[in-house]
Amino acid sequence: MMNFFKKKTLNDILKIENQEEKINEIYKYLSRKCHYGEKVDQLSDEEKTLYDVMDFEAEMNDGGLEQFLYSEASDDIERTCQSLKSLNLESIAELLQDVKELFPGGLVPSIQSERARILELMLNDGPIFQEFDDRYSRLDIHLSDHYIVYINEKMMKNKF
Repeated sequence: MMNFFKKKTLNDILKIENQEEKINEIYKYLSRKCHYGEKVDQLSDEEKTLYDVMDFEAEMNDGGLEQFLYSEASDDIERTCQSLKSLNLESIAELLQDVKELFPGGLVPSIQSERARILELMLNDGPIFQEFDDRYSRLDIHLSDHYIVYINEKMMKNKF
């Protein structure tokens, strides 16, 4: 009898032929490995890069830019921008750079409670992130394509 609750190893996951399933399993694997973002230092640089972009996408899909900024996923927005660039997603990194400019001094606090306090003040002026969400949607980028290229590239170099 197959154990459906058995955690898959990275080697098992990388052998999955269905690309969407492979991406979902890699995200789950990386999430568990770094304790859902609490211990990202346990990831290799390549894993961190992929996790950052996958986590960004998950938050964007869950509630847009406001959701991303309220979440722990934006604790290190600079690293997220660099990760996006590593996956050749410069246009999304530029969007995040523009969002940073909305914060005092262009600095997004890395501590979630500080960021939340500033976000509350910013949101008193109305839905300021809608234009950025719209801009993100207009980019019409399929991140999964970028994940697969990055994974394959890193696998070939034994970096993943």
